[in-house]
Amino acid sequence: MYICLCRYVKRRYVVCCSWFAKHTGDKCLIRTMDESETGKMELIGVTYVLDAVTFWAQNVNDDNAVKKMSSLLSETCPTARRVLGNPSPQKLYGALFSEDKCWYRCKVQMHKDDQFHVTYIDYGNSEVVSRSALVELPEELQMTSFAQKYRFWGFHVVSNEDSPHFLQGKTFLNNLIFGKKLRIQKMSVCRDGTVLVQAFQGNLDIGEELAKMKFITVDLPGADDCQKAGRILREACTLWTSRVPERGQRGDELQGYMPKLRPAFLDQKPQPVREKSTITTLQPANSLKKKMDKELLEENEKLRAEKSALEQNLVLTEAQLQNMKTELQKVKERSQKDIEVTEKLLKTAVGDKLRRVAQKAEAVRRVRENSNTSSLGDNLLEAINVVTLGCISAPATMDKVNAAWQEYHLAQEKLRACRVEKDELEVMVGRRDEVRSALAGAVEEYLAEVDKLPIAERGDNLEELGSALSSVFGSFSMEDVGENAFDQFAEWKSRKQQEFNSVRNKTDDALKSLCLWFSDISKFFYLKSGTSVTLSEIADNIDRVLEKVECDICKELEVSLATRNDQDIKVVTNAYYRVMQKIQQEQSLLFTVREKYMTNTEFKKEFLQWQDETPKADVLFAIKKVIKALKSQLRWKLAEMGNLEEAEEPDAGEILKKKEEITEIRNTLFQEINREREEYRKLALLTKKLFPELPLLYPSLDILSYMNSNGLVTKSLERDLFDAEPMRELSSKRPLVCTEFQGQKVILKGYSVDDAAEARVLERAAQYHQAFCNASKYPGLLPLLSLFFGKSDPLAYVIMPNYTRGSLRVIQGSSPLTGYEIPKVMKGVAVGLQTLHCCGITHGALHPNNVFVLNRECGVVGDFDFTKTAEQRALVSWMVAGDLSLAAPEVRTGRPASSACDMYAFGGVLLWLHFPNGTFVTKADGTPDTRGLDMDPKLQALLGKLLTCSGRLTALEVMSDDYFLEADVPGPQRLEDITLEVKP
Repeated sequence: MYICLCRYVKRRYVVCCSWFAKHTGDKCLIRTMDESETGKMELIGVTYVLDAVTFWAQNVNDDNAVKKMSSLLSETCPTARRVLGNPSPQKLYGALFSEDKCWYRCKVQMHKDDQFHVTYIDYGNSEVVSRSALVELPEELQMTSFAQKYRFWGFHVVSNEDSPHFLQGKTFLNNLIFGKKLRIQKMSVCRDGTVLVQAFQGNLDIGEELAKMKFITVDLPGADDCQKAGRILREACTLWTSRVPERGQRGDELQGYMPKLRPAFLDQKPQPVREKSTITTLQPANSLKKKMDKELLEENEKLRAEKSALEQNLVLTEAQLQNMKTELQKVKERSQKDIEVTEKLLKTAVGDKLRRVAQKAEAVRRVRENSNTSSLGDNLLEAINVVTLGCISAPATMDKVNAAWQEYHLAQEKLRACRVEKDELEVMVGRRDEVRSALAGAVEEYLAEVDKLPIAERGDNLEELGSALSSVFGSFSMEDVGENAFDQFAEWKSRKQQEFNSVRNKTDDALKSLCLWFSDISKFFYLKSGTSVTLSEIADNIDRVLEKVECDICKELEVSLATRNDQDIKVVTNAYYRVMQKIQQEQSLLFTVREKYMTNTEFKKEFLQWQDETPKADVLFAIKKVIKALKSQLRWKLAEMGNLEEAEEPDAGEILKKKEEITEIRNTLFQEINREREEYRKLALLTKKLFPELPLLYPSLDILSYMNSNGLVTKSLERDLFDAEPMRELSSKRPLVCTEFQGQKVILKGYSVDDAAEARVLERAAQYHQAFCNASKYPGLLPLLSLFFGKSDPLAYVIMPNYTRGSLRVIQGSSPLTGYEIPKVMKGVAVGLQTLHCCGITHGALHPNNVFVLNRECGVVGDFDFTKTAEQRALVSWMVAGDLSLAAPEVRTGRPASSACDMYAFGGVLLWLHFPNGTFVTKADGTPDTRGLDMDPKLQALLGKLLTCSGRLTALEVMSDDYFLEADVPGPQRLEDITLEVKP
């Protein structure tokens, strides 16, 4: 019954509104759509519910356009210009929605300080955002919104916004339609653009459903003039009740009937309709009469019901009219108060206007005192002058000296590759000396020219200029902005300066006029003397003067404080980019000039040193003779001591004396061997830089072998020269002896080699030694002190520091590392692996016996078996930590070893250090199962990235992991420093 009443009142509502507009000429609050508009059914998707009758939705036909807009906003907004100043309420902006951190179009409704209340026009919802979340949108995105505001036709909300009933109605509607698709039929459009619709979800009428729940009620007709509406409605009710249908007229025809305006009485009862005399005789007369009376009674009942409804409507309209009268009275009272306030303001209008002008003048004064309006452009203009007017070009002699160097290098390369007889070698050396002399001349000219250039001063100026510009403008791009960027900036700067000067001059002229007016008024009101100032000049000029002053001051403030538009920003940015590119180009040139200057200066010094002579190896030959003699003495003394020890009655005093002599000879021998290595180092350096013919001139010295091993090979060393003690407990894999060399305890590690294995050992040991020497900071590797090959046995000997007591396994067995010490030690191990991996070396033998601990603060990676490949080293039986295998799963399946295998072993050692007695289950992929272990989350995350089959961290990434953030490694170390540190 209630639903039928809703439909009936809505139907009468439209009839009354249309009739009222037709007869009064007034515009209704609602525009009723024509049949072509209301006949269509549309499909929409609800995006936001405002209250129990109002919601926002998008047409489903716009889905692709909405997706495209979202993509454009996500690409444009992150790099768009932030909103400066006060935003325009008619303009569209991009805002970062707080919930999903995505960009959407919006309009700014109001703002306070740096907080803006925005409405997302494509969805209908609103929120408050900060200035940092609001950006400008380009013209191509300034299009109409995709969302439309809809309202259920014929209904309004029952309660006010603060009541729980209002919130319940909104929540009910939100749960019913939000995010869903509805079918709508448009009925009318309000003046604010809200579309009045009937909405359906399947066969469900949404408005009637809300009315059933009493969250909304049916709208009653109304207009701007309530008195006129009441009168017309009373007449309409009277006319409606006086209408009596003809016999045979159908009910649906009655509903479409529109009464004409004629006199009637609201309370007059409808007269019964008498039967006409001409009744058809096709049916019996009594039966026909009864049927007609019944129809008339039914029609009369319908008319009485309609009359009652219209009378109720009239009462409500009169009540609304009374309310409007009350509101009108309130408006009159407010207007009276406004008039009183206006009269008070008029009394102080001149003072207020002068106060405003004075405040703005004070603002202009502050802006001028602290003005940086043109400083930005001035700094850039000054930078342009610096990079264009005072730039240093490449020295004229640079090409000549480069060509001379190229020819010199070619001559040196020919000598390095030379394998000819001595006579031909002398010819090639002579040719090289000629080229070197020519190079020396070119170098002299180059140095003389560069000495005249202010390179250092220019470099400092460019560095200072670049830093200053970067602090103002930020980062820059190397993209090509064109050669005319400076001209465009100069033109823009000139135009802006002229505009700024013009505005400032107008402000000054207007303020002078105001000062002159004040001077005239002081003369006019000084009554003790006459004046030429007239009353009209005083009274007529003040408004014009004040208006011009205020206008010009506001213009200067606007120009001074205005933000630059996109075109201005592009001009300035291009000029900045071009300046920074010029600075970098010139800095690169200056760096090249300085580098060449230092190289050529060093060459000049060496050339002058060796201009008239060639390096000789006499000193090295002499040292070799001394070494040979000392070896003979040492062997003779050793034989004598052996005889004394084997005598029937050994003389202890004589034996002790012989031991002292042997020790002295051995120390002297090692000193001479050090001198020999130093001479080899000098000759190798001269060979590399100046005299590549030295290995050919002195083939017996085998200088190339020393150079190829990076100084590791020492051929003068022999096994029997050392007073060595066997290390039986560590000699299960290879012979190990402990001895003293160069004042420190060392280990001689022997490798059984043939001719092929000897070359491999030399190559791998040299690579390891080269990686250690190339490390600019702490290498994290155990150093190799020397390498030599046995002359009487097929063994290669590697000398390294004796640090067996400091291995990780020994430390953990005697005094385990704490949880604080483990990250420090293992970070040093990661540094050692990084040192090897940077040189392309896979260790393959990282296990607790091969990791050493320095002062419980830093770890050192030991060497590996130079006779084996990385795969062979990784699969040996001792590659374990506890019961945990340190061989990577891929190596166990036959794949080649790589640096990732070392990182797997690193992870296994790290896990063993934290759980030395743990029993680990191996998963199907070959990795240990660490679930259920109580460990630090940072450690667990790191192990998860190491003890895996793929995607392991590199050594460099491990060093920067959160687990090692508080662990430090030693600073830069020399080879000698590491050697001393690793003594037991």
